[in-house]
Amino acid sequence: MFLKKLIKRKPIEKISLTEIGFCLQIDKKTDKVEWEKISKITAYKIDLFTIDQIRFDIQHANQTVTATEYFQGWEDFLEKLYENLPEIDREWFQKVAHPTFETNETEIYSRK
Repeated sequence: MFLKKLIKRKPIEKISLTEIGFCLQIDKKTDKVEWEKISKITAYKIDLFTIDQIRFDIQHANQTVTATEYFQGWEDFLEKLYENLPEIDREWFQKVAHPTFETNETEIYSRK
């Protein structure tokens, strides 16, 4: 029992697709997002010392949620994102990933 308290559990982080959007789950907290309610998506990179991590800040219904490339379901999410928001800047990855060690914040979608 004591050992279980010493071992840090990795949080559950995943994106699940729904018929009208997706759910972001971080441990026991779940945020539901509808494609049609997304007003803005900003992509950026953070430095985690040995690696970088791509993140999306997604504004919808007067709140912002964050998804990262390390969430389970990220690839399926990107596919549906392009499908549902075809206006997304398809060159976003190059803009955010390079140069390394920079945040490279880039607005990739904005509802007009």
